[in-house]
Amino acid sequence: MVSEVSLSGRIDSIQSMVEKMIEMHETQKLKNDQLKKENTELFDQLEESKRLNQSLEEKNKTIKLAQSLSETSEGSHEMKLKINEYVREIDKCISFLNK
Repeated sequence: MVSEVSLSGRIDSIQSMVEKMIEMHETQKLKNDQLKKENTELFDQLEESKRLNQSLEEKNKTIKLAQSLSETSEGSHEMKLKINEYVREIDKCISFLNK
């Protein structure tokens, strides 16, 4: 027969192991909760970064469009000046021909 001391020792050992496992479970549960919270925060930061990136891309497109329009308007202004110069030259030629 197994002695009572031996059986009691085994029960104490098992109880001690169960307590350690419960303690480890609680520790891991807390770590898991912390990781879930951190994951949520990082996901929110990622979404905010995506929104900021999209906003900056839109602003960049707008700036590029504005620059291209300003370049075109400068070219357009120069073209208008050249055309006016040619028209004056043509008018001079016509006036010489009419004399």
